[in-house]
Amino acid sequence: MVYSDVGSSQKIFEKLKSHINIHYDEDGNTIPSKFQIDFDIEKYDIDAIESDWISEPCESVDKLLAGFSGDLEIITKFKPILKNVDLRRYNSILLLYNFEYSERDLIGTGMDFIGTVDLAML
Repeated sequence: MVYSDVGSSQKIFEKLKSHINIHYDEDGNTIPSKFQIDFDIEKYDIDAIESDWISEPCESVDKLLAGFSGDLEIITKFKPILKNVDLRRYNSILLLYNFEYSERDLIGTGMDFIGTVDLAML
């Protein structure tokens, strides 16, 4: 999933982080994050999520996904999915591992679902 927003890099990255943070009530029950609500996700493993701020417009899938867990395999599998996508319009990326998802209507969320891939290593 990729995120597009305008503003200073630190402010937008903090906004993305707050968007995915899970909170707890006084009884220890989870309060769904805005991300979970926007994407209609009941739950996900908070330890199996990575995100990053993209400080410079990026045209390459290799640069976009370099440094993430399993990046060599992810890059290879996402290249055909992203071949017609203008990556320069995104400034943040969010990856969920060990998670199945099918695209939903995301109008008004500021985020785009770009696809899923199966990874042998995870």
